Amino acid sequence: MQCELCGTEAQLEATHVAGSVLRACSACAGSGRKATEREELGQQVWVANALEKRALRQRARDEELPERVLAADCGSRVRSARQKQGWNQAQLAQRAAEKKSVIAAIETGAREPDDKLLRRLERLLSLKLTEPTAAPVTVSDKRASALTMGDLLKQELEKK
Repeated sequence: MQCELCGTEAQLEATHVAGSVLRACSACAGSGRKATEREELGQQVWVANALEKRALRQRARDEELPERVLAADCGSRVRSARQKQGWNQAQLAQRAAEKKSVIAAIETGAREPDDKLLRRLERLLSLKLTEPTAAPVTVSDKRASALTMGDLLKQELEKK
């Protein structure tokens, strides 16, 4: 390959020169600094890779079958246990280190507590807010069914 600075044929390395990332030979590489992996790939490719990694992690988490699921009447259980303790929403929120509006939203069913808050509420109110899973939970991922250009090319090549 040719050096983008002097044009000689040589082994090239990504070099950051005057705000640009260029493929330069070892002689010209001294004109700048070694480009970071992110600079070498380019911002758009870096972001695309990061998003793909995130999607893979999320897909792996979604495929795990939960042993327990949130009870359908979680909000009413929280409300009755709170009232049984003689606390108002503000007092429960303070004990759970959470906002009163979050407790109110959980009690009305407008919001589901995250795992950390769920465990805190179960401990504070001495109750179970989860139930065992009756059947395997299937997670539908619309992105998984979408075909990419690469998938279409593979299908066409396999037909021949």
